[in-house]
Amino acid sequence: MTYVFDRAYYNFSWWSRLNESGSYFVTRLKRRMVVKPVKKLGESDHIVSLSKRVSQGRKNPYQGNLRVVRVSDVTGKYADLTTNDVKSSAEELGRVYRKRWQIELFIKWIKQNLKIKSFYGRIINAIKAQVYIAMIGYLLMKILHKQLRIGGNVLEFSRIIRANLLNRMLNLKQIFTPPDKNKRPKNNPNQLELYMLDFLPDSYGFDRG
Repeated sequence: MTYVFDRAYYNFSWWSRLNESGSYFVTRLKRRMVVKPVKKLGESDHIVSLSKRVSQGRKNPYQGNLRVVRVSDVTGKYADLTTNDVKSSAEELGRVYRKRWQIELFIKWIKQNLKIKSFYGRIINAIKAQVYIAMIGYLLMKILHKQLRIGGNVLEFSRIIRANLLNRMLNLKQIFTPPDKNKRPKNNPNQLELYMLDFLPDSYGFDRG
């Protein structure tokens, strides 16, 4: 398995556990990270070693060598990647890291469209099931929005649907159709109505200002 993550997960202990488990990782190289060249594999591709000691003289948990590859990121700028994968090509490593941005965009889309406030379960199957259900609901809403040919975006459409879930109607389009100004609702003879009492005399003390 290959783990791809940003510099926020800069942790030598975790890197060591991933390496010992037989997994690969690809991440960004921090500028303050001190490395020593060991072997040159290409123009911007090197095998390096880390410092044996870290802050306060502690032993570095990651004692193996790493590979540093310079690739271009999604914006066209150069980025230095750090990995324990010495078999894949530099192009493949750059492609793997750029895929991480697609995951970031997908998570951003989930936050903006699915509105999942919290997870009902903590195990992986429960989380997947909740995300799948939310995505299915979103897709069904999008299909319905397209079939009814109603203006606005899907989010506005879904808000109106939620607000009218308990209303009985023969045609769903009724809730999206503005009332006709020329048709006034008929008065119900059994319904009480409130009128302004303009006929009350001034002696009652009402302020007519």
